Amino acid sequence: MRNAPKPRSNVSTIANLKSVKMFKPMLPTRKLYTTTTTILVGPIASPTTFYVHTPILTTLSPFFRAALCPASAFLEATTNTVSLPEASPPVFSYFVQYAYTRSLAHEELETPNPAFFWLVRLWKLAGYLGCEELRNDILGEVGRCADQRNAVFSPNDTRELWEDEGEAALAGLKKLCVDLFIYKKTDSLMMGHEDSWDERFLRELVVRLRSLREGKIEGVPSVVPWRDAKVICQEYHEHKDTESCVKVMDRDDSKNAKAAKTE
Repeated sequence: MRNAPKPRSNVSTIANLKSVKMFKPMLPTRKLYTTTTTILVGPIASPTTFYVHTPILTTLSPFFRAALCPASAFLEATTNTVSLPEASPPVFSYFVQYAYTRSLAHEELETPNPAFFWLVRLWKLAGYLGCEELRNDILGEVGRCADQRNAVFSPNDTRELWEDEGEAALAGLKKLCVDLFIYKKTDSLMMGHEDSWDERFLRELVVRLRSLREGKIEGVPSVVPWRDAKVICQEYHEHKDTESCVKVMDRDDSKNAKAAKTE
């Protein structure tokens, strides 16, 4: 008697995807909206269902690209359904907005005290889904909101950001959070809060300020990091998969070269 075929495996962690050959669809834009994937977000017993166009997901996320690859051994590729039980429906909805529009606009970021925790939570989801491009764009959005509203992270935001002690990929966002306090000289903004600041954030801020005072690191430069494409790229961005920052830097270099020739 022949053995019954083994069931196709579920995608459970990013680690499972490393052995899968990445499948990136090369479709004209007009054909991106013909097939949808069902995404079940939240607790398994009562998930929120999202229907998202498959190429939109696979173009942005290596996680979805591998999970939905026709040549993979994952069950998701057959059922065209992916379950994300640990994700938050509101945050995934924010992810879907970005996937379709490349916009991080959010009503709670346009207040005098921007709710940066939305960007922190989206950053964490983007890390799970392998969306390097989204993470880099989040850094730019944090800088934009901080400048337009003269705002910094709240005590709750710092606790949310520093709670994942082991995630090295949070380093860029954590560094930007600390830099906001250093560059904006926001001593007064740290006073009068009823909530307590995350101790790990305060420790990192004190170490950076002490290093500046003692001259162990260079003084605060005149160019604010998050306002310059090259600097934000070098200081905060991830560069494992995307080349968008390289293109920005190349374009800036070519402009500088042309300017030098005309002088």
